[in-house]
Amino acid sequence: MKKFIIIILFGCLFFGKAIAQPTVVMESITNVAYYGAKLNAKLTVSYGGWTVNGVGFIYDTIPMPVMRPGIQIKHVASTSKIDSIFTFDLNTNTTPSLFMISGKTYYVRAYARKSAGGNDTVWSAPMSVYIPYPTAPTLVMKPTTNIEMFKATLNAELDTNDIATIPSRGFLHSLTNPMPTIQSGIRTNVSGAIDTCPLIYSANIINLFSDTTYYVRAFLVYKYKNKTTNDTLYTDPINFRTHDACQVLPADVKVDSIDITTAIVSFVPAPYQTQWEIEYDFAGHTPGTGTSVIATNDTVLLVGLTGGTNYSVFVRAICANSFSQWTEIKTFTTLPPLCAPIYNLSGSNYTHSSAKVTWMPGSATQNRWEVRFGLFSQPLPNSGAIVEGDPLFVLIGLTPFTEYKVQVRALCGLYDSDWSEAYSFITLRQGLDDVQDVISKVEIFPNPTNGTIYFKDEKKEDVSKIEIWSSLGELIYKSNYLPETLTLEHYSKGLYLVKIYKEDKVQIEKIILN
Repeated sequence: MKKFIIIILFGCLFFGKAIAQPTVVMESITNVAYYGAKLNAKLTVSYGGWTVNGVGFIYDTIPMPVMRPGIQIKHVASTSKIDSIFTFDLNTNTTPSLFMISGKTYYVRAYARKSAGGNDTVWSAPMSVYIPYPTAPTLVMKPTTNIEMFKATLNAELDTNDIATIPSRGFLHSLTNPMPTIQSGIRTNVSGAIDTCPLIYSANIINLFSDTTYYVRAFLVYKYKNKTTNDTLYTDPINFRTHDACQVLPADVKVDSIDITTAIVSFVPAPYQTQWEIEYDFAGHTPGTGTSVIATNDTVLLVGLTGGTNYSVFVRAICANSFSQWTEIKTFTTLPPLCAPIYNLSGSNYTHSSAKVTWMPGSATQNRWEVRFGLFSQPLPNSGAIVEGDPLFVLIGLTPFTEYKVQVRALCGLYDSDWSEAYSFITLRQGLDDVQDVISKVEIFPNPTNGTIYFKDEKKEDVSKIEIWSSLGELIYKSNYLPETLTLEHYSKGLYLVKIYKEDKVQIEKIILN
């Protein structure tokens, strides 16, 4: 009986070992990324009639994943040693169907299976892991550079860590659409490896229109590891305007063929310029204050210049909506006249019937001149008296207290200078005390005066003109109405004549300035 019991116990013990199963344990989940993680498990017991024929993992978003159609399963190895870790690292996975979905919690179970004696499988308890969302790439437009009339350089900065592939990247531009897309904009692709980020990438766009605003965006077509479709990222748009021809100044301004009254200005136009403004005046003038000439040629004749004179000239281009900057100042000097005009014509030694005029010769070699004179109110004669030697002439036979004018020109053999500006004066009266009758006299006081004189008249509105002349016959003051006071302190001491025109008559007074 005891022997039978022992046999039974031994048989039960042997049978238990024979049907014992291995134990599979999930050890850990590490290296979590947006598309999966590294799954780690091990066998802890393996004995009996079991022969392990494979180990692996299944994972799903349900808390207790089981074998079902569509379950994600990865067979790792055909065998595994006891207490040795077996793993599946999704970071090195290349099978798209095995990646996990971002933003989901996954439950993972390890398994071991046998084939001999049946298709049995043992499972570990589940272990969960949250799969985060990927870090989205950033793409920013940078300022447009190298802007010219018909081309420009577009620039963008890319930064990304989690993108698996970038099928294409580049830029989009449009004349009319402020938000160009791949479908609506003009596309410029950018190629080349992306080794490190952030990365600045650029592209030159050509065949643009001048003086035109363009809208620009950068784009990026990319794909994550755990997605089967591409995503597209656009930057915020920026705009830039191409230059017109006036962005560049005309160059190499020259003044040639300089003559007495003319000169030729030439320059090198910048590309596509068709119209220019040339401004000139006496040397040192600033743009905007001189004489302006509009030209459609790059060679311009300046006329009406004065001989022996320094000039400055500027050039700028004219475009439809703008001007270029002015070129740097260019100066030149016209040739001296063949017969330079006289200057500083003046008078002195006035009497009731004569006066002396003097002048400065136009050049040191001049010694012959022509003087013409006549009544101020009448045209001057075509010719006059010839003067040789010294630059002076005494006019005689003049009428007392009469206004005259005189002009002088140089005679240089074959050439004559231009007539000078007319110089006018009034001869003295024969008697300073003679006064033409008037209806009422204007009172002038004090007389003598130290500088300020006063005028008094009951009918000052009848005065049509007042003139004050020096004893040399120079007009120093003129007005069409009678002032109340007048200051003469800036004039030389001496005798002055006051002529007051009133009701077709003239009142003449003499005042003394102390």
